[in-house]
This record gives sequence, structure tokens and C-alpha cells, in this order.
Amino acid sequence: MNLLRRYKQPGRASEVETVVVAGPHHVAARGKVWDLRSGTVREPSKGALWGRDGARVEWKKDGTLWLITAVGRATALHGTEGLSTVIKLLGDSVVLAQADGRQPLLCIDRQTGQPTGRLEGQRGEAHGATTLFTVDVFDPRDGRTVWLAEGGRVASFDLRTRRELSSFEPSADEKFIGVAVHPSGAVLTTARKKTAGFDGKDDKLVLFSPRGRSRRLKHSVMSTAPLTDGFVVFDPSAKAFVFFDLELTQTGTLAHDSSWVRCLPLPSRKEWISIGGKGEWDHHGDGALAPPESTAAPGNATPKKPAPTRTKKQK
Repeated sequence: MNLLRRYKQPGRASEVETVVVAGPHHVAARGKVWDLRSGTVREPSKGALWGRDGARVEWKKDGTLWLITAVGRATALHGTEGLSTVIKLLGDSVVLAQADGRQPLLCIDRQTGQPTGRLEGQRGEAHGATTLFTVDVFDPRDGRTVWLAEGGRVASFDLRTRRELSSFEPSADEKFIGVAVHPSGAVLTTARKKTAGFDGKDDKLVLFSPRGRSRRLKHSVMSTAPLTDGFVVFDPSAKAFVFFDLELTQTGTLAHDSSWVRCLPLPSRKEWISIGGKGEWDHHGDGALAPPESTAAPGNATPKKPAPTRTKKQK
């Protein structure tokens, strides 16, 4: 695993680019869709996010949301109360939306655009007199379920019934932050002391096996993503991606030039996008997936000296 291409150079001020998956090997940023195999712009688009079937969501100037199918059929999405903080296209039938954090996530039927109800049993957190349903959403891409890191725990929900399927609870003095789910059913999250605030120096990676057994490892974590043979974790203290297998054994590292990165997994699970804190975003993964070297670097990005290739941990 190594750096395949940088698509935007870091700016001088803090700026987080919005990058979303737009196809099997396509991502969208700033109204353009990039083909990661060729390294070029495939087409401009007004879409805000994309589904597995090519559908996309667009925001209109009047604040309404519309679902546009791959063949161009437009359906207005109702019940979102204008611009939403969370919008996800899950499977082939559901839009998950949240106008603000004061209510659980809303399910909207993609065929009619009408709400079908909110996820049942979501857990909120008290912030003064207000309970907020702040969530980290992970789509396992199975079309049936969604995983949430919410209220200090991680839980899965059935998209059809909107009911909770399973959950993992932290110890009384901890909370879970973030969630990534492997196709095998393994679930990775981060445990942090409730009294630690934003201090992650004592964080622990927690891996739950498909049977619910857990393994723990003290480790600095900012974001995670599933890969074919395990997970990739960004360690901000080491400025590196760290690779783990499904037993939570470290298998290698990949150096990076930033201490602030969010990981965006791609469908192949052999690659991922890293989104930096100053507007940059990079394509990482298996070297066979890189665009041709002859392809000019896009936009204002100049080719960057590749980061060191993945190194294996000595046993």
C-alpha cells in the first residue's frame, strides 16, 4: 500500500475538502467527479452524494433536496427541513437524513420521497437541557443495515424495520468514538475515557469479532477504514497509517505528511481517500490501482514524491 496520487496541494489555512464516493473507483469534490484509475475529471456534477445504483442527491437554491436517478428521474425528498447535517444514500431504497442533532435519523423512501419514520431506539447525549443525537454513520454497503457511533456506544439498525439489531456498550467510564465494519462482521471502534475530553493520548482500539469477543490495544487514532484483509488506522501522533489484521495485530505502516486526516473507504477495499486539514486529499492503496504515470496531475496539484511504501512489522 502506498500513496497513489495527491489531488490537491495543502493550503495555508485550515480547510477540509468535502470528498464523497461517486462510483466503484470515482470520487467527487468541488462539483467534479474524478476517475481514480485515469486520474482525470470524468464529468462535472451538481450532486452532493451518490448511491450504488448511480442515483445522486442535489440541493436546490430554495433549500429543497432532490433525488436524481441514474436515468434522470427527479424526486423531491420531504421531511428534511431544508439543509440537513446528515444525508446518506443506503441500499436501493432509503435516504437517511437529519436536519439537526435534536432528533433521531429520518428514513425516506427513494421511490416516493416520503418519510417512512425515524430509527427506533437511537441513543442521544445530554448537552445541558438538550439531548443531541450526534452520530458517526458507517454504511457497510449491504443494502440492509447501517452502523452508528452514538451516545458513547456503537449500534447497527435494520433499514427496513428501522429497529436496532445489535450494539456494543463501553465500560461505565468510557465512550466509543467512530466505527468501521469489515465484511466479515468485525467491528472496530475507539474507546476513550469520558473525562479525557478531546485528549486521545490514552485511547484504545477495540475490535469486536463477529461473535462479539473483543480485543483491545492502546493506540492513537483519528480515523479508520476497512480493507480487504483488515483495517487501516490513521495515527496522528506518528503521522502514519497503521494496518491491522482481523486479530488486531499490526501488519505494517505507511508514512504521511500530515497530523490531521480523515479516511474515506472505497468499494474495492483495496484503496482509500485521505482527507487532510488544509484542503488536500490523497488516493492511497494497492499500487496496481494507480493512474498512469503519464497522466498530468489534476487541477493545481503537482506530482508529489511518493510516500514510503508500506513496511511490514518485524516479528
